[in-house]
Amino acid sequence: MQTFALAPMSTKSLWWSLSILGVAFLVAALALVAILLLLQLPKIELGTDGIRIAGTVFGRTIPLARLELDRARRVDIAASPELRPKWRTMGIGLPGYRAGWFSLQDGEKALLFATDDRNLIYIPTKDDYALMITPSDPGAFLGSLRAARQ
Repeated sequence: MQTFALAPMSTKSLWWSLSILGVAFLVAALALVAILLLLQLPKIELGTDGIRIAGTVFGRTIPLARLELDRARRVDIAASPELRPKWRTMGIGLPGYRAGWFSLQDGEKALLFATDDRNLIYIPTKDDYALMITPSDPGAFLGSLRAARQ
């Protein structure tokens, strides 16, 4: 019996294979970086000048004078399905995290920073959109928001 080795791969094939592996590695690395950046949740700061959302591309400062604080309330999406986000117009939608601009079931536009649909704070604004956020302590945040109104 005679044994013959397989002819070596051409250099062109080797480079082609390495290029495909390189692109796959680059895509995986970029996906990992994107996920790590998304895991850094934004900060919500409530001051005398307004609500400041920092640490995200969708962050901004909304002056207290532009917020309809009398209508601010705690929301559970299951009990208020009209406030369920329907369409993401510009933002991030991952399981357990939504940030950016959304259209709600009732047609209202909303800026969301939500991690828990059962503990949202809904704050209408005078600028034709609502702010919906999930602070770590919704009750304390809502109390501070009401105190800032005075």
